[in-house]
Parts: sequence; structure tokens; C-alpha cells
Amino acid sequence: MAKALRIILVVVLFVVFFEIGLFSSYTIVAAEAPDIEGLIDMQISKITGIFNSDNVNNVLVKDPTVVNITNKRDVAQSLEDLSKVDGVNVDSMNVTTYDDKDNEELNVTIEALGYASPSSNSSQIVISQDPSYKIVAEGNATFKGGSLVVDVDSITIQSILKLYWDGYMINVIGIGQNRENMTLGAVRAIEESDVIVGYKKYVAQISDLVSDKEIIKKGMGDEIARAQLAIDKSLSGQTVSLISSGDPGVFGMANVLYQIISRYDEDIDVKVYPGVSAANYAADKLGAPLNDYANISLSNILTPLSEIEKKLEFALKANLVIAIYNPISKTRKEPFRRFVKTVLKIKGENALIGIVDSTYEPAKETIVKIKDLTEDMVNMSCTLIVGNDLTYMQEDKLITPRGYVIKSKIHPLSSDHYEKFLNGEISHGPNRECEFYPCHYEGQYCDFCYCPFYPCGDSSTGGQWIKGKGVWNCKECMWVHEKEAVDCLRKPLEELLEEVDDLKAKKKTLLKLRRACLLKNNPYDL
Repeated sequence: MAKALRIILVVVLFVVFFEIGLFSSYTIVAAEAPDIEGLIDMQISKITGIFNSDNVNNVLVKDPTVVNITNKRDVAQSLEDLSKVDGVNVDSMNVTTYDDKDNEELNVTIEALGYASPSSNSSQIVISQDPSYKIVAEGNATFKGGSLVVDVDSITIQSILKLYWDGYMINVIGIGQNRENMTLGAVRAIEESDVIVGYKKYVAQISDLVSDKEIIKKGMGDEIARAQLAIDKSLSGQTVSLISSGDPGVFGMANVLYQIISRYDEDIDVKVYPGVSAANYAADKLGAPLNDYANISLSNILTPLSEIEKKLEFALKANLVIAIYNPISKTRKEPFRRFVKTVLKIKGENALIGIVDSTYEPAKETIVKIKDLTEDMVNMSCTLIVGNDLTYMQEDKLITPRGYVIKSKIHPLSSDHYEKFLNGEISHGPNRECEFYPCHYEGQYCDFCYCPFYPCGDSSTGGQWIKGKGVWNCKECMWVHEKEAVDCLRKPLEELLEEVDDLKAKKKTLLKLRRACLLKNNPYDL
């Protein structure tokens, strides 16, 4: 009881002091004594007016009224198109209004659930999966034929809310060498990201995709800082795209990110979107030089020179085509010099080098022999392609053959020659008794006067197609008449050929034998 009296006393004192303060303020402002009765009547009038039935809607929140519409499917299709989701659940649609539902025209709010991936190819109705988004839209509805119909042209999207959080997410985006090299998956990942992290030059290439994103730019050499920022932003609950040039897994940002991310207890999902690597881009500009190949960086910032040299040596001896990254800089010239020296030692002075310089737009391509390659021809924006022993030039393009089988009839003269070959009637070495000797050069070996591989279709040894005739021309090919080649080929051929028709029937094996002898590999292990 005492507690209740204290509360009442506090309320009374509050009212008394409030009124004294009100009257005093009036006296100060108006400079005259207040009309006490009038002020009290005014206060009572204001308080009772609030609860007047005519004013109740101005004070209380009015709940919207649910209304039924007859064109839900059309509305769902419109929501799908406008929100760019891959389906809208018609059954989830809820249409409400604050207007009197008996009006001929109403302003309506439309809510529905949308999906991140389609489960049907036919319509806007998707009900076989969990919804991913809540779509809120507004529009106008009218009575037509006694039914309420939403004007689909009036619909505007107010919000698209993701219904669930799918964990920490970092997309590592490969943008290739230019904007045109990006995959559709990479573009979509960027569109769905909240934050973009990347080297300023790379971000500039995708400026049309990131205008509405938070963008964090870092300079060249700040790879670790970029990866760390991507992780930090991801852990704050945002979806991040980490931008990498070329392919992220080839001297790109994916390697750096995975190294750092292992420090964290949190389960951060990383998805890598491949891009066109510098090697692939350079190869396409040069022609078709890549088959079996290796990527080697000449940067010795973190890699010892001895390791780089060893990689080069083994790759060259294995006859791999080599794509060279980071060939030279203003402060790093020694790796390039050792590269040139190593290629000269192992491949000789005529080894073909393709250069693609991306400082130009479009990129500039040059093909030279290693003996003619100088430092002033190369910079950090260049990618070099070192051809293997089979790589050749064809109309200013660099080509490394794969060895396809080209079928053809056996020429009668070739058939006669190999009938004698099988019978042991073809001598080994130069045939100086032939009336046409030397048809190529003095000292040529004539064991294979008619080439057992014809037509090989491989220009690496000098042969070529006679344009418009479909005839393979061997005039410039001397390889099959060289002693070393004949010594390699003769005995395996004697074992391989059982009849003349084997020149066609065993063409694939014959071409493998040719390749083995060309590259000085074991001709008996095909």
C-alpha cells in the first residue's frame, strides 16, 4: 500500500511541476499572466482528440488487407523477368492493399518467393526446390469483369531479399587478358558479389560490371594484401570477388588466397572461375604452337635463379613447348640472359621464339629465332612461346604439329619400291647407280626413295600442301634421306611392314615411328 501511495505522489508532483513549468513558460514568452482555465481546456481537448474515432487511423498502424487477384501466373512471369530470378512460386504469392478493397482501382503490394536455379524449362512455376529469394513489388490493380486484376505493366520491384545465408564466400575471378576472355560464370559471380577486390588495372577492365559494388583497389605487388582484404570482407558476411588477370591458377590470385586462407578456423568457401591464361592468349595470337607444354616464370623475386635454370633445362630436353612468364624487368635482366643462353645450348640458334606484347592494343606478335632475340624486344607485359623441335612457321604463324593421320592411296611407284624393300632388294645408303642420283643432295641415303609416311601432313621437316591441288609436296623435305634418320628407321620398318598395304593399314604406327626418330626417342617403344 505504501508503495502505491508513493507512485501516486510521484505522478501528482510530476503533473504539478509540469503545469507550473507550462504557466511560467507562457508568462515569459507572452509577457502577461496566463489564462489558467484556457490552458487546461486546451490540454484536455488535445488529449481527447487523439482518441476520437475520426483520427484513430492517423495514430494507429493500419494492417493491409489481403486481396485475391485472377492473373497470378502473369504477375509471376512479370516478377521473374523484372527480378532476374529463375522462377517464381505462384502459390507463395501474397497481394495486399491499404486501399479500400471495394475501390475500382487499388495500389497493391505483391510478395512472392523466387528461386536461384530453374527446375523447369517451361514456365514461371517452380515448386520443386527451396526458395532462395523473397521478392517485394508494387503495382496497380483494377476490377475487370467482376475480378481484381493486376496491371503487369505497372509492377515495380521494391526489394529482392536473399532468404538464407550460405556461408562465407570468395569468388576468384579470372578475367583473361582482356574483357572479352571472361566466362559467363565469372560475369554472373561478379554480379552476385557485394565487394570487388583487385589490382586497379584489372578492375578497370570490368568497370561496367561493378558500378554498384564496393570496390577495393590495390597496386601491383600487393597480392597478399588483396587476398587478406578478400578474406576480411568475406568474414564480415559479404560475398567477395577477388579479381585476377589471365587464369587465377596460373601465376594468379588463387594460389595466394589458398595459402593465406588456411590460417583461419572459419570455413570459407572458395570458387575459382578460370580465365584465358597468358600462355593460351599468346598461343592463339601466334597461331597454334601449344601441344605438350610447360609454363615457366623467369621472376627470381622469390625463386632462386638456379631453380629457374633447372626447370628450363629439363623442359627443353623433354622437348616441351614452353610459355615464358615475367621474362624481364628494369631490375631483373639476368634471368632473361640465362634463358637465352640455355635455349641456345640445348636447342641451337634456330629455335623459334614467339613474342606477344600486351602493351599494345591489340597485342603485337613477333616470331624470331633465338639467335636474334634481344633484351629490347621484351618487357614485363610480354609472354614468350618457345617452340619444340617440331615447331615451324607457316605464313607468319607458329605451328606445332600433333600428328594426324591423313589417308591416301599408295602410288604405283611407291608400291613397286616397297615390294623390293620387303624382298630385301633395296640397298642401304646412297644409290649412285640410280639415273636420278642425287635427286636432292650429294651423299643422300636412298633407302626410302618413296617416303613410307606419305603424306605425313607435317611441315616441320619441309613438306607442304600444293594449294588448290590437295597434293602433299615433299620437295623441301630432306629428313628421310639423312643417314641418322635412315639408321633409326630401317630396322623398325623391316619388322613393322609385312606387306605393301601396311603402308596404309599401319599408318598410325608408322607416324609414331617417324616422330620417335625425329625426336631421337626409342623407335622400338611406340
